[in-house]
Amino acid sequence: MKRQELNPKDIKIELNVRAISHILKTFEADYGKDELAKFMERTGLPVKYFDNEYNWVSYDYYFNLLEQLVKYTGDKETPYKYGLNTPKYINSWGIWKAVLTLIMSPAYIYKTIVFISPRFCKFCKYKIIEKSKNKIILKLKYENNVRQNKLNCENMRGQFASIPTLCDLPYAEVKELQCTAEGADSCVFEIIWKKNRDRKNKIFSLLITIFIISILYFLINYKIINSSILVYFTIILIPIAFFLGGHVLDYKRTIKDNSDILDEQNHAIISSLQNTQQINEELQIKIDQRTEEIKETNKKLEATYEQIRNTERKLLIAERMRGVARLAAGVAHEINNPMGAVRNYIQEMLEDIPHGDKRNDILEKAEKATQISKTLINDLLSFSRMDDDLQIIEMDINEVIDKITSNIQQTFSNFNIKINNFFDPDLPTIHSDPLQINQIFTNLIINSYNAIKEEGEIEIKTFFNKNEIRVDIRDNGDIIPAYIIDQIFDPNQKDKDRTGRNELGLVISYNIVKRFNGDIKIKSLTGEGTTFAVSLPYN
Repeated sequence: MKRQELNPKDIKIELNVRAISHILKTFEADYGKDELAKFMERTGLPVKYFDNEYNWVSYDYYFNLLEQLVKYTGDKETPYKYGLNTPKYINSWGIWKAVLTLIMSPAYIYKTIVFISPRFCKFCKYKIIEKSKNKIILKLKYENNVRQNKLNCENMRGQFASIPTLCDLPYAEVKELQCTAEGADSCVFEIIWKKNRDRKNKIFSLLITIFIISILYFLINYKIINSSILVYFTIILIPIAFFLGGHVLDYKRTIKDNSDILDEQNHAIISSLQNTQQINEELQIKIDQRTEEIKETNKKLEATYEQIRNTERKLLIAERMRGVARLAAGVAHEINNPMGAVRNYIQEMLEDIPHGDKRNDILEKAEKATQISKTLINDLLSFSRMDDDLQIIEMDINEVIDKITSNIQQTFSNFNIKINNFFDPDLPTIHSDPLQINQIFTNLIINSYNAIKEEGEIEIKTFFNKNEIRVDIRDNGDIIPAYIIDQIFDPNQKDKDRTGRNELGLVISYNIVKRFNGDIKIKSLTGEGTTFAVSLPYN
């Protein structure tokens, strides 16, 4: 391919071909010369172009070459691995190979690379920003218009790691502290290698030995001194003595240098561990603080969520209750008048029929049924008036319950049910609506009547407990199953008449008590009976 046929974009004077010759040599060693020729043709430049060490390529071409290499091998680590092979093909460095291998010091080699880098690379400036006995930090600053890529950094990392092998040392440990491809303004490499044995004293002693031997040879040759066995022995002994002496001095110095390096590394490790421990402690404190804050926030959120749920539930129940109340009012008014007429007819018939007549028993049962129906109708009417404005007055709960029990006993005189009142004489008065309070205890006592059926006992106890007025109503009627207790106050439950009690009256009483910020608890056990414990807040 003639030069005029080459793509001008590929042969810009940006990177000398000697800087990438190790890639071609390694590829040829792995896949052969023919495969290398085919591969290079795909990159746009033939292999022969790289034989001339005065040729240049553009950085974009170099980047494309690395991309093609990764694609061909299927290994993203290939640029790094090929970089490690740089010393094998150091001949491409020209005269600098002899200089570097003669010096045999990694630090000096890195310094030399920085010095000669402008001769190989036109788009990047190398700079040493830190140097110690076995560590160096290089900074690579690229031109603003150069598009950097991580593949180049990996190849450079491999080349930097391979430098100590020129001194018969293991690969260096290379870390990229920052990278232009990741948004930094420059690439910074930290390079650490093992300290090689110092040879200065050995070389110096060898030079002195050569000098002394030359003088002795001159003296013997010109017969200034006589040649004898002692002289020859001295000629042999002096080089050995100087060589061993230099070797010992070099060994001691190497041990000292390595010891200093280990001390520096240990000090750095200890400082790093201390900093890490301090950072961990600070992070742990912050984590604990944040965890507590999250817990507190979760508690508040849970409380708020529960409050919202309760409010939604109350609003839903209230809306349903309003609908039921409107329906109840209409039904109650429609049934109340006919039911009253039926009850009057039955009472007139009872007056005309003798007491011993069988028809009399039937009519008495019918009258009880109408009385129960009238109670239900009154409950419906009370239920429909729950949203009316309250009239708050001072009242005595003992007096209210005493009047209620008297009225109910007169109404249900045909029932053989005894009511025992145990009133607390020191019970304080409360301020509330008399109609609503009357409705609460009327429904609960009638509920006990319905549970007892024919014969039984109702016990009512009042007392003051922790700023609450307590009224316990216990009966020995039918037991309420445990699975029903939690749902008995729900007006939307589907399974009706499960307890034999007036559950509509219970729902009405419960909602009135809740309206006054009170509560009703139920305890129902076989052998003990059923107790409704009403709690009303004092004042």
